[in-house]
Amino acid sequence: MTGNEQGMKFLRELLAEWHLGRAMSKFKADDYERALSHIDCLLKLRDDIRLYAYKAMALARLNRSEDAIEALNECCKRFPTDASTLVLIARACVELGMLERAKSLCEEALKLSPNNMVAKSLLILTMLESGETKEALTMLRDVHLSDDPLIMARILVALEDYFMSQPRRAPSYKDEIKEALSKPYPSFKSYHKFINWMIVAFNMWRAMRMLSRQKLTEAIKTLIKLLHLKPDDFNIRFMLGMLLLDAKMPELASSLLRDKDEQNTDYHLLKSAIHIHLGELEEAKKELELSDKTLSLTHYCIGLYELRSQRRDKAVAAFSKAYELDPSLVRERILEVARSIEKALVEQAMGG
Repeated sequence: MTGNEQGMKFLRELLAEWHLGRAMSKFKADDYERALSHIDCLLKLRDDIRLYAYKAMALARLNRSEDAIEALNECCKRFPTDASTLVLIARACVELGMLERAKSLCEEALKLSPNNMVAKSLLILTMLESGETKEALTMLRDVHLSDDPLIMARILVALEDYFMSQPRRAPSYKDEIKEALSKPYPSFKSYHKFINWMIVAFNMWRAMRMLSRQKLTEAIKTLIKLLHLKPDDFNIRFMLGMLLLDAKMPELASSLLRDKDEQNTDYHLLKSAIHIHLGELEEAKKELELSDKTLSLTHYCIGLYELRSQRRDKAVAAFSKAYELDPSLVRERILEVARSIEKALVEQAMGG
């Protein structure tokens, strides 16, 4: 191979890696059109069976079923033999509603890799969605589920639908939730308690997913629904309170505070944020002193406090610290503050 050919090969590999990174990032961001564009470019550079599986999933999520099945058939023409590829194709089958095919692929993958959590989770999902609920529940007893959020969400939805349709008493969301959390895979007898916890976890996850997509109202509604199920859970009230403040509703957020929660540092954080939004800076300062300084939201609230106190430099330092600790949690909030400051400056300049 000449030097020129080696150089071209290197560039092709470099380009392929770039397209792969972009495709995966767009896939995770649910931007399937752009993910598909990068996958098509990749397929011109390398013939990889896994790319056809990802292509099938992207097409399925864009409701292009015929194209997705065509991509799926391309996978199967290449006779996949390793467990991870079989699982990937099974995921594409699940997206297309081809549950029997997905089930058979998962079973094949588990023969090759008996401890593959994704294969086990997908198998449970196909059983639940095919109406084999009792068998799925029996299997769930001994299986550690995959942490893939999309698979987990669908399993939780199927379980929620099943248990809510059963003629049982309304679930109790009290101390047994803590017990279920400390024993994530309890015995079959305590399943109902475990499912209660799973439903709560799912709703919390759904609220956060909505928030990340800028659907603040829907996230608030989800948490209000969850609060009806678990009125004593401070974590839900704290999260709901912060979202209500984002929605400029401090009085409603204030109604969530309970004196019995005073020992919790997050209680003081929520209370300080409410005082800041109401312009009660002295009270806010006292509560901030009692808040956990290792939390991103604490430094975000300190930033708001300093901003309202006309100390811009200190506000910037606090926002920077908040962003450093957890950018995903405070980025949009800080940007919103920046936009409101910009708007105020423009209005002031225009004599508004």
